Amino acid sequence: MATGPTCEECAEIRVEYERACLEFWQSASEETREGCRAIGQLVAGGTEGDLARAHEVLPPFKPFKPYVNPYAYMRPSRMAEVSIRKVKHEAKSGHYQSLRPPSLRPLPPSDLS
Repeated sequence: MATGPTCEECAEIRVEYERACLEFWQSASEETREGCRAIGQLVAGGTEGDLARAHEVLPPFKPFKPYVNPYAYMRPSRMAEVSIRKVKHEAKSGHYQSLRPPSLRPLPPSDLS
């Protein structure tokens, strides 16, 4: 069962997750934003029009062919880092909080200016 922030670290994790989500949204391409909006509309109980829009902006999945570069190093995204911190804190403290991405709230308009 989710609880509100029960300590200072819980509150810090929640704020950092919100910032990471906002950072993702601000740096996302317009194509990614439109895809997120389309999925959000469908999850919120979309209409036939929303489904048609999703088919327009979301390309079909292609077979996955991994590219292996033994010299590449990928670090986890900021949201993944915060999620890992949250799980470690839960295990240590017993505190649990649900980190709902801001995408479950109304999304900012495309034009952020």
